[in-house]
Amino acid sequence: MTLDLDHNKMQPQGSISPKTKILLQPLNVPLSKQERKMLMEQLNLREQLPLMTRKETANFWKTSKHLMCVELLSQGFHQSFDEIFNLIQKQKKLNTENLETANQTLLEDEMEKVEIIKTHLTEAEAATRKEDYRKAYDARLWLANYFTCKDDKWLSDHFHQTCLEVSRLVRTDGGKTYAEGFCNIALSLKDSGEYFKAMENMEKYYHLTTDKDWVSNNNVNLNTQATLHLCDIYTIIANSMEKIQRFDSSLQYLLKAHEKAVESKDNKIIGEAVYKLGLAYLKAEEPDIALPRLKEFLDVTERYEDIEGMGRAAEAIARAYQLKGNTEACINYLKFAVDNAEKSGQQKAYSNACHHLGCIYNSLCMHSHAVEYFNKAYNISRALNDTSSLNANRVHFGISLAHKMNEAYICHLYAPILKPDNSLLKWKCFRTEEFAVEEFSKTALFGSRNTEEPN
Repeated sequence: MTLDLDHNKMQPQGSISPKTKILLQPLNVPLSKQERKMLMEQLNLREQLPLMTRKETANFWKTSKHLMCVELLSQGFHQSFDEIFNLIQKQKKLNTENLETANQTLLEDEMEKVEIIKTHLTEAEAATRKEDYRKAYDARLWLANYFTCKDDKWLSDHFHQTCLEVSRLVRTDGGKTYAEGFCNIALSLKDSGEYFKAMENMEKYYHLTTDKDWVSNNNVNLNTQATLHLCDIYTIIANSMEKIQRFDSSLQYLLKAHEKAVESKDNKIIGEAVYKLGLAYLKAEEPDIALPRLKEFLDVTERYEDIEGMGRAAEAIARAYQLKGNTEACINYLKFAVDNAEKSGQQKAYSNACHHLGCIYNSLCMHSHAVEYFNKAYNISRALNDTSSLNANRVHFGISLAHKMNEAYICHLYAPILKPDNSLLKWKCFRTEEFAVEEFSKTALFGSRNTEEPN
């Protein structure tokens, strides 16, 4: 058979050229026995493979995100699909607006997290359809508590907010779940540093739990819990007000914190609140108002045998007496603070108390005592490698040493007969203990007689 290779001839439309027919025919190449056996095995294996549906084949080339969305929609969880999709879009928007989170891994690339969210959101959606709102609330609360790390804080905030929305629908507990929703949001905002918003939500929680006998899982009254949280938040706000020099506002929030502490009836919390209030009055230079509060804190610490707290109280009381000009009481309380800090092993507090006591003795020209306590403060701060107080203690220790040595120097400067002037200069250069105050005492008493003695 000859092939027609003339390409200029027109072929009828739809017909196949003889050349193409030849190319399409299978090769009739004889197979060896081994090749035929291998071919049969391949055919048998192919027949044993199950037929795959279109959905099953899609699993091999579709993305995990696409498959999850299809699964949610096919099962009828449209609200869960919508919420997950919005969370993914929300994160992308946050990353474009905030440079700090620009390099954060996208949620759609962390399918393990998405699967966890999907599992509990579908559980919440199914419970909502059955009007089991408490179960839906618990599912969302679990998600809010699960995403606690820094990068996932935005997820925790989102689920806490949705918890509050769901808690409004819970009608079986008289509003307890609704109140807990405000508490959870307040604590979440507090962790984010939004203290004023946290205060607003916690105050709502406080008012909703007033005159209620609701208790937490730890058997703590919810209203008592609210007072403790408010005390903490008020104190944090007071500290932030103090940092920006708004002392009046700081004092007002400390008064609120003390009020809530008293409502809690927790003596330790009351003691700490009254101590911070006393310190605020000390900074305002109102020792008469500060003293009763600081002594109240001292009573609380003595009742609970809190040695560290007793030291803090004594040191603050000493500062109050110093402002009042009562040096004797100031020294007594500082010595008490030193003893307590030493007993409790609070090295930092021990160093601070010794430093303050040294300052008092130095101001009273009792330089030997000042040297003793500054020496202790310096050695402790050096052992602790506390750079914040090391330099101050070093300088004060040097000053007190100079004052102590200066006593003898001045004494002998006015009695030059005892030692030559060259010796005085040498002593000042090398700081040796060549001269003593006792010699000046003898000179003061018997100076005229000693000067008449022959050399």
